[in-house]
Amino acid sequence: MTAAAIAALRHLMKGRSCPAVAVRLPDSCFIPVKVRTSTLTDEGVEASVIKDGGDDPDVTHRAEISVKLRMFHSNRCSAGGSQQAEYSGPDSETGIYLYG
Repeated sequence: MTAAAIAALRHLMKGRSCPAVAVRLPDSCFIPVKVRTSTLTDEGVEASVIKDGGDDPDVTHRAEISVKLRMFHSNRCSAGGSQQAEYSGPDSETGIYLYG
């Protein structure tokens, strides 16, 4: 889901989709992940990637992983569910809501 979230956020912030994104692995190496879809909607961006199980595939190998990213204006942010926290980033007028 990380790659799809990066693709959606990049599309939302830059106004255009990208063919691939870089995802950092636990060993600090980066791998490129091809973006399958990235579409602007009335509420934000929907993006997806295809999971590659590499040399250890499981039942999720080749599954489509997607996220919907929506921008809203508030000084509070939500990560799904009922938890909310004050947003104290560089732009306190804009919160980012991610669900997927």
